Amino acid sequence: MARKIQVLEEPILTGVDTFDRPILILHICTTNGGWGSKTSSTLARRWRSAASRWRQLPKTELVLGTAQVTLTEEEEGVYIGSLLAQEGVCRNGHTRAKDAPSMVQTEALLTSLGKARSLMASKTPYTVHVPRLGTGLARGDWNTIASAIESVFSQEDIYYYPPC
Repeated sequence: MARKIQVLEEPILTGVDTFDRPILILHICTTNGGWGSKTSSTLARRWRSAASRWRQLPKTELVLGTAQVTLTEEEEGVYIGSLLAQEGVCRNGHTRAKDAPSMVQTEALLTSLGKARSLMASKTPYTVHVPRLGTGLARGDWNTIASAIESVFSQEDIYYYPPC
């Protein structure tokens, strides 16, 4: 059966409820150790256990290209893939200029996606769920990000959601 790539209209928090388990939800984290802003904080409100586990990582492990896949305690079969692919954070509006460079590091994104896929290898078949990540304050290019996701998860069904 051919894999499916689909763009959905509903928010990720309601959209994932209609899928069989297991599922992998991806999001980007920053080198400061936080779970980012919009997307990550939205996920953290529903799946607190995954956010807590990420925050327990030692600072020495917060290296670009790191990935952590956490089975949530809140819902069976829901895995959160935390991808460390963003250098720095936007503060006080001074890096929000439209001509400022992206904070999403493409090579780190590819590396962390590959690690997440390896960590999910024993869970097949599973589906991949991705809100439009890395394109807000991080100023990432969605076409580049989606292309990276699709190249790494070349066998899995992928569902894209609107930004959180």
